[in-house]
Amino acid sequence: MNTECNPDRIGHYPFVAESFHLDFSGHLLLSVLGNHLLNCSNRHSSDRGFGISLLNEHKYTWVLSRLSIDLSEMPCQNEPFIIDTWVDSIYRLFTDRNYVIRSPQDKVLGYAKSVWAIIDLESRKPIDLLSIDGGRIVEHICKKECPINKPQRIRLSDKKEVVSEFTAAYTDIDMNGHFNSIKYIEHVMNTFSLDFYREKRLKHFEIAYVSECYFGDTIVISREQIDATTYFIEIAKKGEKVLCRCSLLFE
Repeated sequence: MNTECNPDRIGHYPFVAESFHLDFSGHLLLSVLGNHLLNCSNRHSSDRGFGISLLNEHKYTWVLSRLSIDLSEMPCQNEPFIIDTWVDSIYRLFTDRNYVIRSPQDKVLGYAKSVWAIIDLESRKPIDLLSIDGGRIVEHICKKECPINKPQRIRLSDKKEVVSEFTAAYTDIDMNGHFNSIKYIEHVMNTFSLDFYREKRLKHFEIAYVSECYFGDTIVISREQIDATTYFIEIAKKGEKVLCRCSLLFE
């Protein structure tokens, strides 16, 4: 199998940091960037014949398992930026996808990596990726460097503290009836104050999804400070299973 990085295997998607997508400091919100990354993933896969719409015809869908983002800087108001994305590797049940966030002048603003699976919408069980469309997804693998930190093991200790509790509401729910993966990011970022963000800049963010929740579920967010710059966060159903875990590194 030829995995040399033919330019046609990389998708290039332009964006602008719109004023309604910014935080109080005038920089793009992390949740908006995350949403752009996911949209690029779908556009890239759809253009190559394995997007969500095609999978839905067979009652399958893509689900995000993990997302890591390294940031050197965030786009500011009205600044154009480009997201490049490509399939890095394929396993039986998972695929790795890489991203570069850059300026039109090719200044790198950050890197990202995501891990995806295909599941059956009815059974919620994973599907063998190589069974889809004769395994042609492997034709899109591209071995291009993406120097992002490797995923780490995120486990909170008994020192964790509850910092937020809320009920999953209308705007939290996606088209599949589950809690939207990007909404987790929003709720995590909201656990820190404006004064905190005035003094610190997010350098690395990582989220590992564990299970799903639904409208009306009570959700608890716990946080543990690991060192001067690192925080681990856990989101769980109240009194029940963990939904996702996050790691945040500030500078």
